[in-house]
Amino acid sequence: MRCYFLRILPKARNMVGYVSKAMEKELAEQDEAETLIYTSYYDIDPDNFDFLPTGNPYGRYDGGALDIEFKVDQVSLDNYTLASITIYGVDSDVLNMADSMEGRVVELRGGMGKGLPLSNPALYGQILYGTVVTGAASWTGPNTSLTLYVKPHVATSDKEDVDLNKRVTITDDQNKKKKSQNAFIVNIKKGDQIRDALGKCVQPHFKDYKILFESTLAENLTADKDFANYYEKLEDFAYDIGGKEDCLWKYYTGLNLKIYTQDKFFIFADGTSDKDPKQIEFSQMIGQPSWDGKDNIIKFSCLLRADLHIGDKIILPLFDDLGKPVDDTVQKLPATKHKSRYSGVFYITAVNYYGWFRSKEGKDWNATYSVKPFILPDIGKGADKKSS
Repeated sequence: MRCYFLRILPKARNMVGYVSKAMEKELAEQDEAETLIYTSYYDIDPDNFDFLPTGNPYGRYDGGALDIEFKVDQVSLDNYTLASITIYGVDSDVLNMADSMEGRVVELRGGMGKGLPLSNPALYGQILYGTVVTGAASWTGPNTSLTLYVKPHVATSDKEDVDLNKRVTITDDQNKKKKSQNAFIVNIKKGDQIRDALGKCVQPHFKDYKILFESTLAENLTADKDFANYYEKLEDFAYDIGGKEDCLWKYYTGLNLKIYTQDKFFIFADGTSDKDPKQIEFSQMIGQPSWDGKDNIIKFSCLLRADLHIGDKIILPLFDDLGKPVDDTVQKLPATKHKSRYSGVFYITAVNYYGWFRSKEGKDWNATYSVKPFILPDIGKGADKKSS
């Protein structure tokens, strides 16, 4: 069974000043009252016999769950697009909230719950955690819907600054004075570890996040010269450090650096992670992998799953699950129902999620992966290139 869990939280707050337990309780109760939850699975409270919308893929399927449609792209932050989530059948109270959705925090989980031969609840998980940029309501006849456009992170600069002692919200004029504090400043001295400098640049903006480097090259990578720059936007920082043709990371490694967020992790990945590759079973794929000659990448689709992310390594199978090779004297087609067109070890460069909960088409609940062959670079060549 298809499984989703969508939670729309109040706008995140950046607390200023002393926070008493009474204040914490008051704010928690306020947030709970303002939180919206939509899900296809529920559990039952044994004490009150109430339906609890937990979204647990092992729970009870809710046949009356609202229909939702979403498109979420997990790509490097230098060229990301806003995710879109449409909830059909919402009531008028929720429609009236559309204009006030900006700044709210959205969590979306998805996958396959128990119930079908290919369902694997263990692959269910979070596919989006971000901040609403804008909301749009639609009401045509009996049909209502709310669409949210979401950026894939919750930065400190996105939060509402609240002085709990004065119980006032810091105004826009005061925020303008803090503009310089919201900039991304990179200051690397000769001999510094590059990963530490990039982490220090990001941490002030993502205080609730853990900074990770998924790279075997980053541990001992040190600068051979000074580097300093100032970026007003996160996208500019991600592009200059890891995205453009002569970016800082390519100068030292010959590789592009993918920068993205997942759950509450801010992650740098260059495709050289030392994590073990995950096997993709032939039966898990929807159709055959395809080759994109423009970007020199391979794409393949699976039923919606949330266990694979940018920088992860995967293994595409050569033969089917039975391990039987194809008899080429009988079947000459380049792609058969028993054999994957491409096989080997690859690393993921982008993930595209698409879901339409009540669609009858199986392909409308999928995750599409863009991958490149995994080849550990020769740093020695990169060093010769940069010194020449």
